[in-house]
Amino acid sequence: MLYSTLMRKSTLIFLVVISFLLPVSLAYPEGSSPDTLRQALRAIDGKRNYEALGLLASYTPADDERPLVFYLKGRALLGIKKYREAVGSLSSAYITARDRRLKERALYERGVAYLLGGFYYEAASNFKLFIKHYPRSGLLEEAYRNYAQASLKTGNYVDALTFFRKSRETPETVFGKAEVFQRLGLYKTADALYSKGLISYEDYIKGHPDVLYYYAENLRLNRKPVRAKPLFYLLMESPLRDKAYLSLGLIEYEGGNLDTAKVYFKKAAEASGRVVKRRALLFLGKTLRGLGDTGNAKEKFLLLRMDYPYTPESDEALLLLAGIAREEGRYLDAAGFLKEILFGRKPSEAALDELDVLVRESLHKDFGSFLKIWKECGNWLLSPSRGKTLLEVADVMSAKEGDFLRIYNFLAKEGSREAKIDAISRLASFYGRLGDAEKLKREVGKLRGLKATGDRVLRPEALLSYLKGDHGRAYVLLMKIEDYKRDDIGLLWKLVDGAGSISGFVRDYKMMAKAVGLPLRYELIGDTLAERGYPKEAVKYYVLALKSDPGNNRVSFKLASLSGDREGFASISGKKDIYGAMARTFVEAESLKARMREM
Repeated sequence: MLYSTLMRKSTLIFLVVISFLLPVSLAYPEGSSPDTLRQALRAIDGKRNYEALGLLASYTPADDERPLVFYLKGRALLGIKKYREAVGSLSSAYITARDRRLKERALYERGVAYLLGGFYYEAASNFKLFIKHYPRSGLLEEAYRNYAQASLKTGNYVDALTFFRKSRETPETVFGKAEVFQRLGLYKTADALYSKGLISYEDYIKGHPDVLYYYAENLRLNRKPVRAKPLFYLLMESPLRDKAYLSLGLIEYEGGNLDTAKVYFKKAAEASGRVVKRRALLFLGKTLRGLGDTGNAKEKFLLLRMDYPYTPESDEALLLLAGIAREEGRYLDAAGFLKEILFGRKPSEAALDELDVLVRESLHKDFGSFLKIWKECGNWLLSPSRGKTLLEVADVMSAKEGDFLRIYNFLAKEGSREAKIDAISRLASFYGRLGDAEKLKREVGKLRGLKATGDRVLRPEALLSYLKGDHGRAYVLLMKIEDYKRDDIGLLWKLVDGAGSISGFVRDYKMMAKAVGLPLRYELIGDTLAERGYPKEAVKYYVLALKSDPGNNRVSFKLASLSGDREGFASISGKKDIYGAMARTFVEAESLKARMREM
């Protein structure tokens, strides 16, 4: 559409050029020089551009003729689609021309050459300069439209829409505005403009398949596949055939018709255009994966990775390869694919999301691989928005190995309020377990400043009270916790003397052990009861301890000691450990007492 429209308008401009250049710029005495340039002009006007170039090549211009010769040569090169060379000649004409009208037209035609040659940024700059310097030009309307087209191609949608609106209504402006809205994702607004254009400019559309393609795309994006598909079929004999195959494939893919989608994507993947080919390969791989053909899907994704690096399709292919490797348990391979994205440019949220999943999954399934992944990629997840994952990682690392303190400190400083409270609470508990009362007190102060409530402040305050020696208050605070952790049981055993009664302590211990899923330590309960003068109750728990561990000589000795059971001592006196030795001593002492009584 762009080439045919601009060239048709350039021909009209040439009629104007012919009318003023020869009388003004070619006012020579009679001779062959002006005749040669007139012939070149007529040849260009008749689209005999090679003939014009031949005439100009054989002509030796005077100094004041050079700007016009540059201009004519640029126009002829533009006519044979040698846009880069045309830009060079038209630039020379613009720089050397003294006549304002020739300078004006050279600048305009250079913009056309840039636009048709695909140098859209240069075209936009060129027409912006033209609009600034020639605000009363007869070509201003065309410059507006061309600047809008160039801005559209460069993604400057604000200027594109502004200058399409400044121009009078033509098929180019109507469909140009529609394309702007479509690229902005305003599909319904674009649809209204396309519908208007179809009614007003039906004949125009027949000669411009690109407009038909964008309209069909608009229908597809508006989820109107039934109306879109026939329009794509109409493009099968046009240069836009490959794009039509791709769009038809997308329709079938989105509709779940994967076998049909595969056929269209294969066709589109044969395209010579790199953009269409890349997208077709990507969706062909996704389709194959959906059909369960993971092997061939990976092949397409790896092809994108190798042949089209640093493109959106390559990045998505790397994400998909990472996902496949993760699902197959190849966590380090998955990380390798992700690193190509993470270290190549600013990573997308999708890449960070995949890394997030990979980190959490490897954390619980392959800790060795996790440590390597975290060392190389973990910093990418140090973000307040990843607070939940960071806490999960730090909690596991604190129980195994790793720099969990760095994560807790990061969240305590940068996280959301809730994440800060969680992290500070964990830091406080860590310092409490170390016995560092000063640091624990500092973290508890932070929790109070954040007005933390519940377990997250009760646990650190219980630890702080314990370190201060106030076991009664520590016990009360500990028992207010709703969600017990295993470490809480360790603290509970240190607070026996803070309990109201020994029976209450045993009851609380049983309740806490059940809550965290730990077996009862009958032997320890027995020891505690025995030490505090409850031998009968201690015996009961020693018996239970022996049932779960019959070979426990220490418990057997303790039980025999409390009950005075000689047979119990005798049963372990043959054991070769300290309790066996103590039992033998007891048996020997009893035997000695018996002999003395007999004497």
